[in-house]
Amino acid sequence: MISDKWLVTHLPYALCPIALKNTMSETIPLNWLFGEIVQKSLFACILIAALLLLTRLGKNRLAPHIRFAIWFLLPIQLLLFVSIPSQWSVKNFLGPQASSLQEAGKMPAVPETPAFQDLPFWAETEAVVKPVSTNWLARIWLGGVLLFAACYGIQLYRLRRDILAGATVVDHHTLKIFEACKRRMNIRSWIMLVESSRIPGPFLIGVLRPVVVVPVGLLRTLTPEEMRHLFLHELAHLKRGDLISGWVMSLVFALHWFNPLVWIAVSVMNHLREEATDAAVLKCLENEHRFDYSNTLLTLSGRLARPQFLLGRAGLLAGILETRSYLQRRIDMITSPINWKKSWAVLALFACAVLSLTLLTDAKPQQENADNTTDSAEKVEKVDPARVPKIVNIFPGNN
Repeated sequence: MISDKWLVTHLPYALCPIALKNTMSETIPLNWLFGEIVQKSLFACILIAALLLLTRLGKNRLAPHIRFAIWFLLPIQLLLFVSIPSQWSVKNFLGPQASSLQEAGKMPAVPETPAFQDLPFWAETEAVVKPVSTNWLARIWLGGVLLFAACYGIQLYRLRRDILAGATVVDHHTLKIFEACKRRMNIRSWIMLVESSRIPGPFLIGVLRPVVVVPVGLLRTLTPEEMRHLFLHELAHLKRGDLISGWVMSLVFALHWFNPLVWIAVSVMNHLREEATDAAVLKCLENEHRFDYSNTLLTLSGRLARPQFLLGRAGLLAGILETRSYLQRRIDMITSPINWKKSWAVLALFACAVLSLTLLTDAKPQQENADNTTDSAEKVEKVDPARVPKIVNIFPGNN
């Protein structure tokens, strides 16, 4: 028969794992994920500083698409949750602090304590409850991620609703210019061109079903050449896959919203994306049209406002307009003679390889030394044979 003492001692502990089973499966992965995010975000600061320096040095020496491409080391570093040990990792040279960060990011093991064990009740309960406590910082981080996701969803829904509500079909002459620009960009996929009365400026949206949206009445005020420049810019975004990269940037933006350097990095990537798109448009145009294309940018910036959406800040929208201060830098790049050097492209490739080996990898695990094991075994105190009879005499039943 089960005694009352056994029930008081063991029943609460036996029921505790059942009650906390769901909580255990939710809180431990959250703590682990938050630890991984914080660790990656800290080392991303070093990578961002290095990429900013590389971008600054190669401002007039590297092609815009190369300057934009090297920044994809950042999403790889922040979204790669696979440990790649390397002896060249910077974490090997940071001492025990980096090792503790790396250990903190590992998935914690759930303690396997027998349900029926002769332990005090408070010790048994503490063994189960202690690992379940969730870091309140992790909950704040998760709340921020959910808030950003909700903002993305709400703005996408409202933008789609506004586009559909105020959309009108463009005239046949404009469609002919648009189709000619598609052929010039060698784009054969279906793309919708609509006018909307509820948007402040033109942009491209939609990965699976791309739509070029322009404000109502804008195309009537533009010359055929200016319309061609506008369409080529938006189609260049589509051909380069900028909307896909925008979703990657938005994921980084949402997961690392607490890091101000990530905000700066996403903004820099958006600016570099526009420069790379301008370079792709200039590649389709002839040399003498470079100044005409810059005049089109000035014309559009004077008539329209840049769409102020969180989606645009995160990279989910691809437009032609920028802030006034950065627009001047784009025009300087467009009107300046091409002075891109292949040697700098090779140097940038080498720098990316070095950054990948040092910042995108983890510390190499230290292997146990066999010599240390042997030395420790030799240091074990040997049993004195003279003491053996005294020990045996204590247990007379063994004689």
